[in-house]
Amino acid sequence: PLFSPILMPGKIALGAAPGWQIAAAVALTLLAIVLLTALAGRIYRNAVLHMGTRVRLRDALGDATSRAVRWLRDEAGQAGTRAVRTLR
Repeated sequence: PLFSPILMPGKIALGAAPGWQIAAAVALTLLAIVLLTALAGRIYRNAVLHMGTRVRLRDALGDATSRAVRWLRDEAGQAGTRAVRTLR
């Protein structure tokens, strides 16, 4: 995905790229855009909007990850509580 936007037009012009390679390059490039945008948003939210001391990359990524883990744990706990109430 890193070089496909640069190399694939040349391969297409030469007729050396089958259709599946073109489709795979487009799909992988779009997937990379989505993932990198999500990563950049997470870093921006946790680092740039943070007031005070300098934030390490691990902290910028870890805060969102730990929030997701806490949310999943809370949801699992609530589901267990609901199941116990249902059994009563």
